[in-house]
Amino acid sequence: MDVKVKRMTLQAYDIENEEIGRAYSDLQELLRAKLLTGEIADVRRMKLNADSPEEDLLSDFALAKQYIFGVMWRISPAKEVPSIPEGLFKNKTIQITDIQEKEDNILLVCKEHYYFALNNYFLVTNLPKSRIKSLQTYLNWLLEAVRGDKLYKLTPKVKAPDNMRLSEISNIVFKDPSKKVKNKKAPEEKNVFKVFNFAEGFLKNIVEEVPDLQEMLDKKILSAQLLVKFTKPRKMDEDDYEKLLGAYMKPIGDDDGITFKLKNGKKITGSSILRIKDIEVEMIDDTRISEPALIQEMESFLRELNKEL
Repeated sequence: MDVKVKRMTLQAYDIENEEIGRAYSDLQELLRAKLLTGEIADVRRMKLNADSPEEDLLSDFALAKQYIFGVMWRISPAKEVPSIPEGLFKNKTIQITDIQEKEDNILLVCKEHYYFALNNYFLVTNLPKSRIKSLQTYLNWLLEAVRGDKLYKLTPKVKAPDNMRLSEISNIVFKDPSKKVKNKKAPEEKNVFKVFNFAEGFLKNIVEEVPDLQEMLDKKILSAQLLVKFTKPRKMDEDDYEKLLGAYMKPIGDDDGITFKLKNGKKITGSSILRIKDIEVEMIDDTRISEPALIQEMESFLRELNKEL
């Protein structure tokens, strides 16, 4: 019998630790304690907006000794249902089959479905990097009552290619990657603004007053390229330098729109230093994957990252 597989890309993130005196963030510790209370799924529903029926939900999870695995949904009521039925969330976890009544009467629409796993140091997920802030927001919301004044932050994990240290980077060029595409004005404008919006935020950190961005575009004062030069301080640890560069990768959705220039003149793309892993997971039917297989792949990735500490 042929086994169908689904190809997935996992991306790794550093869980930033802002507490002096701690070796790592307490995110896993507090999340584990929260999930061990036995609370029903209803308390994990986060409404995105008071005027919107959409919600984010940690629908299912598994607690292992060294990590936590989670299943995230973005849900909304079906068209023929005025609101999300409250009774669906009385159990600790909820499955796809739980949002359907008999005779295929759909109660909820699952608009987005993704997975994550985390340990003390790292989080890995198949959620696209451009959407990672939604997971970051959800985790901070879920733990709001116990995290104090901390805000947990997820920064893309970066690693230099073989035989290269990140301290060898001399500058980074942010540019519009869609220039190669002809006669597609809308996507180009979208990507141009990704760069300009990042540039505007960067400039606000180094000068007191930044002119109106749209005005500068209209007058053709700006071009779709931003050059940021880097000099690694002598006393800065290589790991700290990696985290700094990871923070610069976070705001840009298209990693191939970033070029790193090394001190020896060589150039590499942003996507080549992101810590990602391509995997294959068995499909149990046309739409569902083997979650135990995915959990093992994520556990393996977390172990690889731990070895790099």
